Amino acid sequence: GPMTLAGSLSRPMPWQATQWSQIYALLSAGRMPHALLLHGPGGCGKRMFAECVAAALLCESTEQRPCGSCRGCTFYGAGTHPDRFSLSPEEGKQDISVAAVRVAVERAQLTRQHADYRAIIVEPADAMNVAAANALLKTLEEPTPGTVFLLVSSRPHALLATIRSRCHQMRFPPPSTAEAEEWLVTEGMVESSVAQTLLEAAQGAPLRALGLHAEGGLEQRAEVDNALRGLLAGRLDPLAAARGLAKLPLDDVLYWMQLRANDLVRRAGLGEVRLDSAKLYYILDEVSAARKVRARRGNPNAQLLLESLAIAWARDSSATMGAR
Repeated sequence: GPMTLAGSLSRPMPWQATQWSQIYALLSAGRMPHALLLHGPGGCGKRMFAECVAAALLCESTEQRPCGSCRGCTFYGAGTHPDRFSLSPEEGKQDISVAAVRVAVERAQLTRQHADYRAIIVEPADAMNVAAANALLKTLEEPTPGTVFLLVSSRPHALLATIRSRCHQMRFPPPSTAEAEEWLVTEGMVESSVAQTLLEAAQGAPLRALGLHAEGGLEQRAEVDNALRGLLAGRLDPLAAARGLAKLPLDDVLYWMQLRANDLVRRAGLGEVRLDSAKLYYILDEVSAARKVRARRGNPNAQLLLESLAIAWARDSSATMGAR
């Protein structure tokens, strides 16, 4: 939902200062592009940045924007600003439909209620199906003055090239480890000893790390790791392993499996673990295929999916994962 402007979210993340000053310069000069594509790895705050931009566009102050106290900011903070709306996949769906885009496009052409601008956040933008993307493209080709589309994506290559070329692109690299750790400790109230482990698990993405912390993600990772160890060592039955893993959120299990498989490929290459690389690549293929099925079909039969993965990990296991 919309952020609270009074809290720490009214400011972009500390590692987004450069991008924010670029936006601010465009806004101050009245040269705001009609479409922005904010892209970079997930879990680093692109969505929040988009909210900050939208809040600044809809702020009525002539000084610092967003000011947090004008009529526009008050509406924004309450989540009731009539000139801000967002496009995301509906509950239980994986893609953004053409119908949803058409509604947004119609609203983009209405008279603005309060502000000089209207902000439409599309997130994740790569979730638009082809028809939806084409409907948006028409609008980007003939933009409505004052309407700004904010497209957020960690997979910009999955967007139509014609959409990418119509957007002002801004890249959001992940923060440095030091910046991310400092943020987790000060803003996330995470102990510094845990912050490092969380960041490793989240591949350097601080918001994902904080999410893992909140949802007991490290305990989940340990459970998945134990199951994988048992499967590789041939001391755990694949069906029993699948039953245990089915109790955890499917996306998280697939994420940890992929991370662990990647890690093992790397370590086998360095000779740190005795594992057949053909087997590892087979596992990686199976895991990424499972993640694709999940992305396409939303809710596959988790038990069956996990059974086939557990069998892949257990296939002719005469190997060990090594201590970590």
